Amino acid sequence: IIGGNTNYSTGGLNAAETSVQQKLGIQDSKQSHFDDTMSGGHFLNDSSLVATLVNKAAEAVDWLISLGADMSNVGQMAGSSQKRTHRPDGGAAIGPHLMSVLNKAIKAENSKDYATALHLYTKAAEAGYPDAQCNLGYMYRTAMGVNKDDAKGVFWYLRAAEQGNKYAQSNLGSCYKYGTGVEKNLNEAAKWYRKAAEQGHVSAQNSLGVCYEYGQGVPQNYDEMIKWYTKAADQGDQYAQSNLGLCYETGKGVPKSFNEAVKWYRKSADQNNAIAQCNLAWCYANGAGVATDYVEANKWFLKSAENGNARAQWNMGY
Repeated sequence: IIGGNTNYSTGGLNAAETSVQQKLGIQDSKQSHFDDTMSGGHFLNDSSLVATLVNKAAEAVDWLISLGADMSNVGQMAGSSQKRTHRPDGGAAIGPHLMSVLNKAIKAENSKDYATALHLYTKAAEAGYPDAQCNLGYMYRTAMGVNKDDAKGVFWYLRAAEQGNKYAQSNLGSCYKYGTGVEKNLNEAAKWYRKAAEQGHVSAQNSLGVCYEYGQGVPQNYDEMIKWYTKAADQGDQYAQSNLGLCYETGKGVPKSFNEAVKWYRKSADQNNAIAQCNLAWCYANGAGVATDYVEANKWFLKSAENGNARAQWNMGY
C-alpha cells in the first residue's frame, strides 16, 4: 500500500522558516526546530540526521504544496516552542491528504497528464510557492502541455528565483546568457548563476566557472574559474570535470599536470562526455599522464566518435 502508516497519520508536518509561516507572520528558525527535536528525544537523537531533516523540511513543504497539497493550517503541537506543524485547512489529518496528493501526482506523471500538472502548478505558483513557480516556468520553456512561451517561462523563473529557488536561479541565468525569453545580458546571467552556485547548484557552479574563464558578465579570473569548476567537479558534474581536466592539461589557472588532467577526463568520460573521451584518448595515444596505450586510445576515440565528437571522428577516419 503506497504510504503505509502515513495513511493513518493524524498529526502534521513540522518545518521551520517555511513560506507558509512567513505569510502568516510566524517567527521561527531552523535552530529552534533542531533544539526542540533534540530535546524531545532527550538528546539521544542522531544530531546529524536531525539537522538534515530540519534543514530540508521547509523545502519538503514547498514541494508538497507545488503538487497541490494544502498546508495552510500551521499550529503548535506538543514539544514545539513555535507554530510549525503544517496541516490542511481546518486541521484535517495530514496523512490521508498527502497520500491522496502524491497518488494523483504519480498518476499524472505516469500518464503524462500535463493538464493536471499545469493546473496544480499554476494554482500553487499564483499562491506564491517557488517550487511550483520554477516547475511552471519549465513547462512553458519546454512546451510541456502548453504552447511554448519563453517569456512566460522567464516570468515564473524570476518569481521563484527572487524567493531563493536555486533551480530557477540557474535556469534564469541561462535565459539571460542566451537571450531566451529575455534580452541577452551576461551580467544578469552571471548574477543568477552565482546565487544558485552559492547554494550548491552544480550546473550553476560550472556555468559560473565558464563566466570567469571567458570574462562573461564578470572580469576574467582564472582563480575563480578553478574554484567553481572544482566545486562542480567534486559533485560529479561531467562538464566541470571535462573543463577542469583541460585546465590541468593546458596549465590554465593551475600548474600544468597531465596526471590531474587524466584523472578528471576519466571521471567525465565515464559519464559518456564526448569531449572528455576524446581528450582521454589523446592522452593514451601520446603517453600524457598515462602509459602509452593505443588500444585504450582507440577505445576512447571510438566512444567519443560514436557520441558525435568531430575531432574523434577525424582520428578514427570517419
